[in-house]
Amino acid sequence: MKIKYFAVLVVFVVLICGFGSVVKAQTTDNQELINQIKLQITKLQLQLKILLLQQEINQTTSQNSNQIPMLEAYVVARCPYGLQMQRAMAEAVKGQPDLAKYIKARYIGSVLENTITSMHGEEEAAENLRQICIREEQPAKYWDYVGCQMKASGTETSCEASTGVDSSKLSACISDVTRGVSYAKEDFDLAEKYSILGSPTMILGGKLIDESSYGGRSADGVKSMVCSRFETKPSFCSQALNVSQAAVSFSSAYEKSSSNSLSSGGCGSAQ
Repeated sequence: MKIKYFAVLVVFVVLICGFGSVVKAQTTDNQELINQIKLQITKLQLQLKILLLQQEINQTTSQNSNQIPMLEAYVVARCPYGLQMQRAMAEAVKGQPDLAKYIKARYIGSVLENTITSMHGEEEAAENLRQICIREEQPAKYWDYVGCQMKASGTETSCEASTGVDSSKLSACISDVTRGVSYAKEDFDLAEKYSILGSPTMILGGKLIDESSYGGRSADGVKSMVCSRFETKPSFCSQALNVSQAAVSFSSAYEKSSSNSLSSGGCGSAQ
């Protein structure tokens, strides 16, 4: 029901209540009439409560349907298959920039004495932290940077420059444990919450999903995962993106080749 209807009903109840008071004052000898008026008022008040409750439920349902779950890929920066999923996500954002609002790469690892660790060693841990700081403090640069650095190993510094990353701000984030390490710990705590050990692992709206059911590790697969939870689908859901599986590991090309055909693999335990 609309708010206006509720307002009219409330006014009507108030008027009836006032009328009932007048009647009670002027016709105290007609108890039956007074009782009937009281009964009608009680019924109207009950109906009003039911309608208000129904409206609250409808508003809650509407709000929940409009809360689009975030698609999160849990990865480590030097896992060949984590790179593959990030490549698919970066390609999806390149094709449909609005998708960036609904996808996020998170990282797997742990913190030991204010230093983050990762399954493939210090170099990977450092790159995880670099990407986390860019994601949190320079989000507009994140997917461009990720898409650049995955083309070849050792391109981190040049990719910072070519994608417009503020290197001074990035260095400050990395060295400040209340920023970089704190951001990383949030990722690691969530990974632990979901019992995530392998890279990549996909979480959509707080639930584990299998990307192979949506088109795999492709730009179109990323889009399909996001769009699967929309009640009213935005325009980008009807746009075709690259359906080819993304390349595994470092690669200057987007599409996988026959030499990296094991595209459904992953990197094992981060413990």
